[in-house]
Order: sequence, then structure tokens, then C-alpha cells
Amino acid sequence: MATSSSISSSSADVAVPRCHCGMRSPMRTTWRCDYPGRRFYGCAACGGPNSCTFFECFDPVPPKRFVDVIRNLLEANESLSTNNHNMMMTNSELTAALRKTTKKAEELAADVDGMVASNVVLSEDLTTCVVSRRRLRSALVAVLPALIACVWLRVVNN
Repeated sequence: MATSSSISSSSADVAVPRCHCGMRSPMRTTWRCDYPGRRFYGCAACGGPNSCTFFECFDPVPPKRFVDVIRNLLEANESLSTNNHNMMMTNSELTAALRKTTKKAEELAADVDGMVASNVVLSEDLTTCVVSRRRLRSALVAVLPALIACVWLRVVNN
């Protein structure tokens, strides 16, 4: 678990101590594993190049049970934050996959529309061929007896 502290303003009428640098020390809250949630005063320039080592506790040492409960709550919060982050990533991935699938479906729908249009043209062409074949057959049936008669006469005359 990360260690951190935060500055908080206190509305309590408590004399604010001054650090070794002579500046007023802000009240901070530690979230370290040893005493999470415990308030203390630290150097105003804490973490900076000119900070001193001033440290003064504001809260008494909490009972071990309190520390354990706070630690467990912090760990549960961190776990929930991690799970939330993972779900957000999953949500983003699912959204991207949905967009990709939607685009592919639109492309396939356009392909199907093209195939249907092509099928209509082919169907019309096939209908035209069938009609032409029927006309040709009708004409052949009408001409066939005359053609047979001509061939027969030629055979007989030779």
C-alpha cells in the first residue's frame, strides 16, 4: 500500500506549533500502514529541499483494533479502485469491439444489398432467356412440319 499524507485545515482553536524553520506547521494526516488516519504536525516545507525534521503528533496512538479496521478499509478501497479501473478498461474494450462489429455489419449489409440487386438483374435476364427459348421452340414447332416436308420431297426427288 502506498504511503502518503495530506494537509488538512482544522477549525479547532489549537495553537499551531512552529517547525524548526520558524514557519507554522500545517496539520497533516498520515495514511501509512502503521497508523493510518492519524493526524500530526510537520514542517511546512515537507519534502522540499529546505525542509526540517519537525514532527509532532496531534492524535494519541489509536488502539490496534482501530488501526486494523482502517487498514482493512484502505485495502478494500484500493481493491475496489483496481477492480473499477479494470472494468473501465473492459468497458472501453467492449465499446471498441462493438464499434468494429457494427462497422463490419454495415459493410456486410451493403454487400447483401448489392447481391440482391445483382440477383434481380440475373433473374430478369433468366426470365428473358426463358421467354426467348419458348418463342424459339414455338417457332421451331411451327416450322418443323414444313421443314420435314421439304426434306422428304428432296429425298423423294433425288
